[in-house]
Amino acid sequence: MIVESNESTRFNEGIHELGLDKAFSEVKIISKHNPDGFMVDYKNGVCIIYYEYNSEFYRGIAYLNNCIKNNTKTFLINEKRKIKYCGNMIDVSRNAVLKVDAVKDIIRRTALMGHNILMLYMEDTYTLKDYPYFGYMRGAYTQEEIKEIDKYAKIFGVEVISCIQTLGHLKNIMRWSFTNKIKDTDAILLIDEPREFVAFAEFFRWLMFLLFERGTLVQFDYAVDKIVVRGKGGQTIGGETANGVQNKVFKETKHFQRGYACVPNPIIQIFN
Repeated sequence: MIVESNESTRFNEGIHELGLDKAFSEVKIISKHNPDGFMVDYKNGVCIIYYEYNSEFYRGIAYLNNCIKNNTKTFLINEKRKIKYCGNMIDVSRNAVLKVDAVKDIIRRTALMGHNILMLYMEDTYTLKDYPYFGYMRGAYTQEEIKEIDKYAKIFGVEVISCIQTLGHLKNIMRWSFTNKIKDTDAILLIDEPREFVAFAEFFRWLMFLLFERGTLVQFDYAVDKIVVRGKGGQTIGGETANGVQNKVFKETKHFQRGYACVPNPIIQIFN
């Protein structure tokens, strides 16, 4: 097997990780970047894969593997993706935190479909140096594990995007006493409390350090439904609606993200 392209080293590594070295031992593979779309042209033991995104190369590999399994001698397919970024969000906050090897398996499957993003939804399942109880007994990913996942995804042209909560859905963290001064209710951070933004900055800084080439999806979803500023915040923030106060946080978050040269990607389910 020979992969001819500017990405040959990475593509060969990906094929090895897929365990397809032997299956393609008698096939010559030529990959060509093509901004106009994806195409696989297989005949006479030569397979040319045209791809726009690196992950599409592995979609071509999936088609080629199917041809070899079914003893197909010639194969031609053209596809044009309609969505620039496409992939899955994996919930690693509830029921179970996937082990690194399991995430790697999903990365391989993601690439074989030609998808190019993988989101990891992490409420408190990552570790923070200055917050030892953050993710405690929750199977939280270490910095090394996040870096390992990200490095592995690059082989397959898959972007890892961290999805973090910065306002609500933080019940598992709020059980610990270190959050007493920054919590509104049992699941929501206290808005307009300077220490709330210090905590958020730590969340965001950590993930941007690890995934500096990627976006971070910041989520505020359903915080109003969960009675934002109706706990402690209702006593300290007078005369403002929950939506109005949450909008403050939204604007502050956008400002903070731009400080890290990151495009804000807030989830849309944030207001009632």
